[in-house]
Amino acid sequence: MLVTSEEYAAYYRRVKSRLEKGCEGEGLNGTYPEPCVHCDVCVWFKQCDTGRRADDHLSLVAGITKLQRKQLVEWQFDNVAKLAEMPIPLKERSLHGSRDGMKRVREQVHELLPVAIGMDARAGVDCLVRH
Repeated sequence: MLVTSEEYAAYYRRVKSRLEKGCEGEGLNGTYPEPCVHCDVCVWFKQCDTGRRADDHLSLVAGITKLQRKQLVEWQFDNVAKLAEMPIPLKERSLHGSRDGMKRVREQVHELLPVAIGMDARAGVDCLVRH
């Protein structure tokens, strides 16, 4: 299959545009703090993971979906600590994910957070996160 010069020029413009956006930081800023498929092989994983932990990002909760995180952020439960305080039963209907799924994620966080007196709650979140 032969490629015409017009097709090659269009391809070149597209690749050049994407490269320029990536070099300007637009490509990378769109992924943090949300993990992406490249995270498993990325040289910056450690920095992003450290940032997610410092931000107490919802992606740290094992089994939580991107749709659930989106809904929780819309409801102003934008970190793990706030998720643990989310009232059950839910007052609103979830537009992104099921009510049961939201309840399950919240209960997982709530039940696994440390309850021992004097134990740092942040230290307990590590038992919930993906390693």
